[in-house]
Amino acid sequence: MTVAFFHVDQPSTINYQHSVKIVLAYSGGLDTSVILRWLQETYDAEIIAFCADIGQEEELEGLEEKALRTGATKCYIEDQHCPPSHRQAHG
Repeated sequence: MTVAFFHVDQPSTINYQHSVKIVLAYSGGLDTSVILRWLQETYDAEIIAFCADIGQEEELEGLEEKALRTGATKCYIEDQHCPPSHRQAHG
């Protein structure tokens, strides 16, 4: 597996002989929804949406469906809650 880093303003630097997969930190908001579609169209890439669940509850409702409707091939929502035993006491 080859991982390539590139600047967004240089789409011609990607070797199109290989399939391109991009993992996008996705919130479901306007900005990440637009960039998801742009990346997909500009790089003819498979976009995988990733969201870290840190307790935003309502914001996660329908997130996977929205990512898939917008063009992501997969959407991963990972529970990143910090267990109480790992929290530092402040004060």
